[in-house]
Amino acid sequence: MGVCEDAREPSTRCPKGAPKTAWYANCNPIDDDRLSRFLQTRRLIVPTKPTPHQAMTSLNFPSGLSDRDINRLADICALHEFPKDETVFREGQMHGQIYWVHSGRVRLEMTLPSRLPIALLTVGPGEVLAWSAFLGSQQMTASGIAATDTVLLGFEVGPLKTLCESNLEIGYRFTHHLCQGLSQRLIATRLQLLDLFCLPSEGSI
Repeated sequence: MGVCEDAREPSTRCPKGAPKTAWYANCNPIDDDRLSRFLQTRRLIVPTKPTPHQAMTSLNFPSGLSDRDINRLADICALHEFPKDETVFREGQMHGQIYWVHSGRVRLEMTLPSRLPIALLTVGPGEVLAWSAFLGSQQMTASGIAATDTVLLGFEVGPLKTLCESNLEIGYRFTHHLCQGLSQRLIATRLQLLDLFCLPSEGSI
């Protein structure tokens, strides 16, 4: 990426109405230090993608672990990006990863016999997805679709189970964190089902 050699007054060299991003790309390159100072003064620095360790820390996931143990978990996870409306997993599909939402939102849908898919609820940052992969048979009980541009923190179930079995502290903390998430999910699902299937009151008949 380059900018004009006279970076102090870019407006005098930028064609009127031309997109600045295109103009920067077509100008002569300068050294990295000058480029960094130029971008900082104009607030054009693009945020970098967080590392798995940073994502886990921002989610406080799981609490109570040492940095060394968090690093061990970070070694077996990765961040996955899903644009809006992309399917993360499908109902009935065998899926080998469990996720926590880092940013964005994911809509959970379930298909009933002879009916279109029904949206059960939408989960956001800090909430767990595809927990059946870790606790069950790895067959998904619902479909997950990105409701917005979404970033998920994902763990491959095989290495995760091995780590939890070999390190009891990690296994306990991770399972405790997962159970807390499932408890919150159960409450949210019950409230959603009441909204979907509750009987009408006598006054509304």
